[in-house]
Amino acid sequence: MGSDDKCTRLLEVLAGDEIDLTFDGTDAQPVRGQWRRGEGWRLSLHPCFRLASEETLRLLATHLRRPHRTTARALRSFVEAARREMPAGRRRRPRLQPLGKHFDLQVICDAVNREHFGGTLRTRISWGKTGVPRGRNRRSIVFGSYDAASDTIRIHPELDSRRTPRFFLEYIVFHELLHAVHPVRIAPDGRRLVHSPEFKAAERRYPGLDRALAHLAKWTRGERG
Repeated sequence: MGSDDKCTRLLEVLAGDEIDLTFDGTDAQPVRGQWRRGEGWRLSLHPCFRLASEETLRLLATHLRRPHRTTARALRSFVEAARREMPAGRRRRPRLQPLGKHFDLQVICDAVNREHFGGTLRTRISWGKTGVPRGRNRRSIVFGSYDAASDTIRIHPELDSRRTPRFFLEYIVFHELLHAVHPVRIAPDGRRLVHSPEFKAAERRYPGLDRALAHLAKWTRGERG
């Protein structure tokens, strides 16, 4: 049994439920989980959790059962400390696949970078991994994510569809590029600001914001075209 399998089994014992575990969490979202009755947890963790002690996994299981600001802060501290201690040779840049069936993300990213950021960003981009959806509700997907450690954007592969308007994909890429310009910071009260006031102000200036948000509203209603 590999270390990933051992981690999964231990978490299942600690959390008291089945867990579908992947290690593709990002710096912005080191722990991302969704629970459904009869299916258990679908859990995405930062790769640093592969090296987590049983004590840390126990803390994670506690947080899954009953999320709290204290446990969330402790888990973020673990990830930050683990990343600092990770040897540089192990921080491999992820393999990228920007070319999809319907869209070339690199072309879109370069265009958005030139138009809105003066072509100054060097952020990389890729389609995310194709997973098997669980359950019937597929409206709650994470459209994109930004990993500060590798300066990389990943876009959900479900958007690589002829039904996805290019303007909507351009907005998602713009939103993720903003994370490279306005990184996560800690507020004076200890809260972790993923979308700072500066981030939100910059996003409000996006010319196609209203159109993109209107399409997002259609998506949440189950209208994809």
